[in-house]
Amino acid sequence: MSDRFAYDLEDVDSVMVGTVGPPGRRSFLLQAVRDGRALTVSLEKEQAAAMAAGLARLLNLLRREDPDHATDLQPAGGSRDLLQPYEEAFRVGSIGLGVDDKRHRVLLVLHELGLDDDDEADVDLDLPPGVKARLALRYEQALDLVQHIPTVVAGGRPNCPACGEPLDEGHRCQRRNGHH
Repeated sequence: MSDRFAYDLEDVDSVMVGTVGPPGRRSFLLQAVRDGRALTVSLEKEQAAAMAAGLARLLNLLRREDPDHATDLQPAGGSRDLLQPYEEAFRVGSIGLGVDDKRHRVLLVLHELGLDDDDEADVDLDLPPGVKARLALRYEQALDLVQHIPTVVAGGRPNCPACGEPLDEGHRCQRRNGHH
């Protein structure tokens, strides 16, 4: 374990994003597994979608910058099911993406949401205080996330075609004068 990260997972065996709960009340979880042990963190639906978009841009860049290792990638094909039982280590506040050029890994740096303890500030990394996790993913594992997260995000309530808000029993569409 690194002094800078409460969780420092080199070469994860698998990584996945999944949900628990019914549509409209789903909780989004990111889980990384290494040596049979899982790190589970909760995140927002929008964070999951933004992470997939950022990973897609990063992989496109790597295809140009590291063609020997990032061209013709095939999905890793790991399980997409969350390991049970799980315990959430923390709620994600921000996500950083990076690359380990020497090892040809995508780095996910996850920062805990909302801690204000200045005593834990990590000035040399310019990271906010709180729990931090670092995950080193193979390019193929990052591709798995890029391909799978949009399906997970889309699995919730459908959106109203007029206003874009989620359709549920209490939906009152402003654009349709209060009707679905």
